[in-house]
Amino acid sequence: MRLIEKLVSSLSKEASSDTLCNTCHLLSDVIKVCRDPQESFKGAKDALLIELEEETTIQNIITTITTSKNKYLINYGVGVLQTYLTKPTPTSMVPNMTVEIDKPSIVSLESFNKCISENLEALQELLVQPKGTPFRSDRMQIVKLIVLLVQCYSVDINKELVRLRTLEHLWKLFLQHPFNNFLHTQVVSMIHHILNTKITSTDDAILLNFLICDMQILCKIEEAWSEQTIREDHSNPCKKRVRRAGYLGHVYMISHDIQEVVTGKENKKYFQEWLDSYHDPQ
Repeated sequence: MRLIEKLVSSLSKEASSDTLCNTCHLLSDVIKVCRDPQESFKGAKDALLIELEEETTIQNIITTITTSKNKYLINYGVGVLQTYLTKPTPTSMVPNMTVEIDKPSIVSLESFNKCISENLEALQELLVQPKGTPFRSDRMQIVKLIVLLVQCYSVDINKELVRLRTLEHLWKLFLQHPFNNFLHTQVVSMIHHILNTKITSTDDAILLNFLICDMQILCKIEEAWSEQTIREDHSNPCKKRVRRAGYLGHVYMISHDIQEVVTGKENKKYFQEWLDSYHDPQ
């Protein structure tokens, strides 16, 4: 049995949290080292990298994550998937650091994107749970993965994100957990990236069109502010003051991003087209 295959096969819901943590961190470190152009042992690295980027390897990792229902395996396993999407950084220059980028300069993402596209619905099911379910680190890891997928740009993955209405699900979680700053920051980062994506073809505008027309982000922002106003109800001095929702600062940041787009040159027409066709039901 090959090294990577043996590591992946050791990931199971029966394994201890320490075993899962160590194995997934080792897989992530192997990915980083194999992609580091300044590391030696190039021949051995190439052999490991080929095995790491095989469709079978990636599919086995994803299947193990989505079928286990083990919070530790989800948490650490999704971290491995995130590592596939990070830019190689010479370890001799910047130790233990990865960088999020728009389009990754790595050997190949073809197999990875194919596997993710085919399994995105199963991954999303781990994220979208009944209201009131605690938002643990395993779900946060899936959010981070989705944000990285949006940043790294794949037409097939973007189409699947639209089909599954993933952005809308993230917005619902954004509102359901009003004091989860980590979640809010990720959603703001994703929306900022979509709003500022340079559009050169119809495929480039898939997520932007969904955000504006299907999800109706302008209406979502207005609803968030209106709900807070109703909760506060300053007209009744006897009413007990309510705690201000923690996401309002992030909603303001999204509003500012939209204003920058609407008053700028890039992507302005997509908002204008929607505003011209929109009819307020009220």
